Amino acid sequence: MRACIRADGRVRLSGYGIGPQRKDERVSVEGLWIADPDLLDALFEVIDGLDDDDEDNDDEDYCWACEDRDPYDAEELEALVALGLREVWCCVAERYQLDAHADPDELKPLHRHWTHGPLGTWLWWD
Repeated sequence: MRACIRADGRVRLSGYGIGPQRKDERVSVEGLWIADPDLLDALFEVIDGLDDDDEDNDDEDYCWACEDRDPYDAEELEALVALGLREVWCCVAERYQLDAHADPDELKPLHRHWTHGPLGTWLWWD
């Protein structure tokens, strides 16, 4: 919640509250939506790098981790995605001083309000 307050409207929280009528009263934040073009660019770079199967890529932004990958090896692709998303998550956690005890289960580009609104970075914990 502190990240949301400090971010001047760029961080939106998603979750639920359980009121005092139950023994397990709480406020639970299970998702964040972040309006940060740098983070969105980093996320797209991870996605684009893994989708690029061009063998003759001389672009300086070429994803070195994808250089020798087998495009049909699902486990290898999953590991590379996890590595790239972990880097994006570390950037998010540092930039917004987040203290989550685990990496998010989902990290992807998403429009605010899920169908319209500006594009941002969505993080969700199960």
